[in-house]
Amino acid sequence: MTDLQGFHNKVMNFMVKLRNENVFDDSLYDEIFGTLEIFVEEWKTQDSIPKETFIICLYLTDFLAGGSRFLSDEDNEKLENACNAVHELFTTLED
Repeated sequence: MTDLQGFHNKVMNFMVKLRNENVFDDSLYDEIFGTLEIFVEEWKTQDSIPKETFIICLYLTDFLAGGSRFLSDEDNEKLENACNAVHELFTTLED
């Protein structure tokens, strides 16, 4: 099982950088997405999503979809791509 607290901390740090520092942290996002890939595979075998993890994912997708007028055009594009990638990953749960 993946470290839920570590995942939670990474998501919170990512959101702080995104909203307070107006920076899209590529390496932190890559770590988060890699963990999400592991979670999705676990969820497929469990046929359920733990409540705590689900809530963290809601926060993450909300921030990704929200965009920011304070980000650079490049970071806004990264944000949009990240949102789409997470959405596509979650849709694999339908398989």
